[in-house]
Amino acid sequence: IGEAAAFALRAAKAPYVAYAEEHGFPPPDWAEILVQTFESGGYDAVGWAMMPANPGFIAWTHIYGQFGDAVAPVQSGPAIRLGPHHAAYRLEAMLELGDDLAQAFGNEGTLYPAFRRNGRTLYMTGETVSGHTQISDLACYIRLEFIGQRVYAAARVQVEAWPVWKRAFYVAGSPLIPFLRVYRSVIHILRTGRGRQLLPQAAFLLLVTNTVGTVGEVLGYIFGASDKQRSDRMEIELDRYAFVNNADRSQRHVFASGQRDTIPGQGASRP
Repeated sequence: IGEAAAFALRAAKAPYVAYAEEHGFPPPDWAEILVQTFESGGYDAVGWAMMPANPGFIAWTHIYGQFGDAVAPVQSGPAIRLGPHHAAYRLEAMLELGDDLAQAFGNEGTLYPAFRRNGRTLYMTGETVSGHTQISDLACYIRLEFIGQRVYAAARVQVEAWPVWKRAFYVAGSPLIPFLRVYRSVIHILRTGRGRQLLPQAAFLLLVTNTVGTVGEVLGYIFGASDKQRSDRMEIELDRYAFVNNADRSQRHVFASGQRDTIPGQGASRP
């Protein structure tokens, strides 16, 4: 994904660029709001709020584990991280990453720190909310966490030029990582007012998936990631409907009709 995106970025002519996914459903005002935000604030990256387009329990858990900072409702303002693959960028800020562009854009957890090191600014807007198809098959969710975190760790080592001692430090502290990530996700569940519907079951599922993901991350710090693992991760991103449950797959056409804020056992609502 990063290699393809880097090729496109270097060929782009517009001042702002964004990555769009076939399993994402931005509303009609999306581009207008992003351009207005760039022009009015002078920001280098603008992210937007998100909701699961297929709101089953696993999908809700996945969106908080993957995009916690961006889950709607969000308050507009400067940010230190945005929803991965759900942000628009000032082209010149991306191109200054040089040889690290592919790795950084393919693993945006490494991109945001690189932006901050370069003095670039990030902004999160809650004025537009995009629907996003989350993984809802549990086995696929666990597999993605393992592969994704391994690829992320390998990219982090390269983009941030980690010395051996820093990699060893993170490996030694890895038993704490799942609990830290669960804590962050729970904070966002509570922030968005969905604690009663999702907790404590979501916290347990997040602990399981993040534990598996941490194993992958540790392997990434020690051994890096192979082209096969990067390819497997790309498959999950580019063929999302192969990794959702049968009910979501059969209702695919419904997801594009608008964001739905429905949690199993609860009525529909909108933040």
